[in-house]
Amino acid sequence: MLRLGEETGQLPPLAGRVAEFYEAKLQRSLDRVVGIVGPLAIVTISTVVGGLIVSVMTALLSVTQLVN
Repeated sequence: MLRLGEETGQLPPLAGRVAEFYEAKLQRSLDRVVGIVGPLAIVTISTVVGGLIVSVMTALLSVTQLVN
């Protein structure tokens, strides 16, 4: 495409159109990745925090049973 623009003498406008096309393609790809990674990160963090809470509560309950 750039070769065609060079041959016709309209390289700058054609290069701008090519850049816009690839920029839009990159933006769509990034939106997809962020759309997938965001909820996945929330689920992962929630699982880690839930595991920490369960481990702390289990330790507290076992200490309470030892005292009784």
